[in-house]
Amino acid sequence: MNDEDRLILLIEEGRSEEAVEEADRILAQYPEALDIHIVRIRGFLELCREDLALEALKALPPSQPISSYYRADLLYDLGRFEESERFCDEYLERLPDQAEGLFLKGLLLERHGEIRAADLMFQKAHRANPQVFGLPFRVGPERFEEIVDEALAVLPREFRRLMDGLSVQISSVVPEAMIGVQGEGLDPGCLATIDPDLGAGGTLHLFRVNIEHAFDSVESSVEIVRSLVMEEWADYLNLEPVEERSSDEKEFFEEEEIV
Repeated sequence: MNDEDRLILLIEEGRSEEAVEEADRILAQYPEALDIHIVRIRGFLELCREDLALEALKALPPSQPISSYYRADLLYDLGRFEESERFCDEYLERLPDQAEGLFLKGLLLERHGEIRAADLMFQKAHRANPQVFGLPFRVGPERFEEIVDEALAVLPREFRRLMDGLSVQISSVVPEAMIGVQGEGLDPGCLATIDPDLGAGGTLHLFRVNIEHAFDSVESSVEIVRSLVMEEWADYLNLEPVEERSSDEKEFFEEEEIV
């Protein structure tokens, strides 16, 4: 097992502090080891230390063009979109045909509401690396609302009963105020979340532009939204994952399946 894999394992075992300390020791000897820098940043994020992660970001070796992409990618995840765009543009200036940079630029353009320009970037990224970067299937705001209504209408009866009082709010993207790091907020790529309200049933937030990345056809869109709503609500109710559910829970979820 190499150093990078060993540090990742420590983080996955919940030993992020150890991973960061070990990364510091390695970087003292090999300061240009980009993979170790990246794992160190991940360790800080797992520790919910955004401040230290941002400091660590500055230490990425500037001689390697990919450093600009990693900076842009992390800043995007942290909701610092202006800074992210600056580093993304810097990366694409040096390596204009790299799929990961093109895709990230598309995500940034989506946040500006520049959907056509974003889709051009996604198409370029897809041509450069079709195995990794797919294309969103756009349905637009009005059709998306219809898809949500159709998906809610075919939820199991018991499921709908438990959702009484839950309002549904559709946004194009995740609002900046809701974005945060490691448990303190949402990832910009989040598809849906439930915001509890102690005085009522809470709010189910659906983020249309992000969900369109999960669509591949009109036919599949209703089932995708339906499944997303059910899994989000199940998580909110602390129900077991599908493979671990009891027979009663499976019946609760599988009633009135779309065929």
